Amino acid sequence: MRSLTIATNQNTYTYGTQEGRAFSSPPITTDSNLSGFVGRSSSDFLDAIGFYVKAN
Repeated sequence: MRSLTIATNQNTYTYGTQEGRAFSSPPITTDSNLSGFVGRSSSDFLDAIGFYVKAN
């Protein structure tokens, strides 16, 4: 994983260098909240990232 882009209803934030194969997830609906992130790494790199969504 080389970059992370987070898009909100206010702005878009990009961290890292955008290159390689892109991945996206479905948008979080207006009746839900992003409640946290989880990740897995090996050595010096982040291998996986996920997030927790809580329904209102």
